[in-house]
Amino acid sequence: MWKRFVTNDFRFSIHDAQFRRAYIINTAILLSSITLFFFTAYNFTVTKHYSLASIEFVVFLSFVSLLYFFHKTSNIRNTSYGILLLLFIMLAVFIDLIQNREYALYWLTIFPPVAIFLLGRRAGLITNVLFFGYFLAYMLSREGLWKPAAFHATSVVNVIFASAFLTALIAYFDLSLEEVSNALAYRTEALKEEHAMLDRYVIVCTFDLEGTMTYASKALYDISGYSKEELIGKNHRIANYFEMDPVLFQTMWSAIGNGDAWKGEIKSRKKDGTYCWTHTTIEMILDTNGKHTSYRAISEDITDRKHVEELAISDYLTKLYNRSKLDEELSNEILRAARYETPLCIILLDIDHFKNVNDSYGHQMGDSVLKQIARILKRNTRKVDILGRWGGEEFLIVMPSISIEGGVQLAEKLRVGIEGHVFDFIGTQTASFGVTEYHDGDTLESLIKRVDEALYRAKTNGRNRVET
Repeated sequence: MWKRFVTNDFRFSIHDAQFRRAYIINTAILLSSITLFFFTAYNFTVTKHYSLASIEFVVFLSFVSLLYFFHKTSNIRNTSYGILLLLFIMLAVFIDLIQNREYALYWLTIFPPVAIFLLGRRAGLITNVLFFGYFLAYMLSREGLWKPAAFHATSVVNVIFASAFLTALIAYFDLSLEEVSNALAYRTEALKEEHAMLDRYVIVCTFDLEGTMTYASKALYDISGYSKEELIGKNHRIANYFEMDPVLFQTMWSAIGNGDAWKGEIKSRKKDGTYCWTHTTIEMILDTNGKHTSYRAISEDITDRKHVEELAISDYLTKLYNRSKLDEELSNEILRAARYETPLCIILLDIDHFKNVNDSYGHQMGDSVLKQIARILKRNTRKVDILGRWGGEEFLIVMPSISIEGGVQLAEKLRVGIEGHVFDFIGTQTASFGVTEYHDGDTLESLIKRVDEALYRAKTNGRNRVET
């Protein structure tokens, strides 16, 4: 019930910056209302001071209205000024009527803490200076007119109620501080737990402007295999640490230099020599003056996803592209050759008498031959060339920007390389090659048909040869 009242039906959470002020507003209005209601009845029935009792009752109703206003609007600023205005009016009228009799001046002590609690230290002090300035001037104007105050029952009532008002106000202010302190301690522990969880599962690191790593989360240590001592304080230029392609690095640097965050997929080398993939966001960190101080990288481990993607486009045995991926890549290269009128050449090769290898040495040895030939092809082709297993013992090589003459030269080089290679257990092995190039109007089907016919001629003309 009390919590509902002081938080305006829980509109103010204990985590809100204005929680304590709302708490004090409700407390101050409640204490003022109770005090005014008591003195209205007291002055009507005991002191017979009807004019003062009437004014106190009007101010009491004003406080009740102000409480209703605050609970409807939660307007802290206007309500705070309303409280101080009503207190000032009540005290000014009270002192004007009672003067220094019955220890009435003692009530002036309730205003300063209320002003500071509601308005804050600076505004509260200014308000108090104005408040005491007014009453000092008022009392100086009455110098010599007031008689020494007599101490009697009403004096006791004034001192007790004013002291009780102050005590209750300070006690509830302290209670609000305690509740906020407890909530802050609870929130701090919750934040520590959240930070520990983020540290375990979110890959984060920061670099200074020289490329020295200044922070790394536990998740980064786990995925990279490096220890804290091996990373923190060491210089890891961003391009080197993430093993970024120079073009990709320039794109990232351009984005960060313009104040934008850069996002992309990055391949990183782990301590054991293997690789991991992350989807990384890199951004600059600014200080309170807007000055660039460092970089932050936040990453998500997508290694498993990249492995799945690789499996979807790769031949399991040779690790080259599979037939589906070759179709996609060759279609793209045909479109590019047609658009930019650049040469495009393809090679289709078939391992000679491969069935005999499987029959004589077993499929396991046949698989070994396929893998060794795949390595020969990789060693002797360009990075831009597209290699894949076309099916069975056939391999396809797509060579952008290469003419038929260049394709024949490469095919001959590969033929000699395979013929001169000593295969495990079986010794030597040969292959036949068909070569063709893109012609205007070619489709995927027409290009493959032509290179397949060239391969067929190589096999019918004695194998271990290149035909176009």
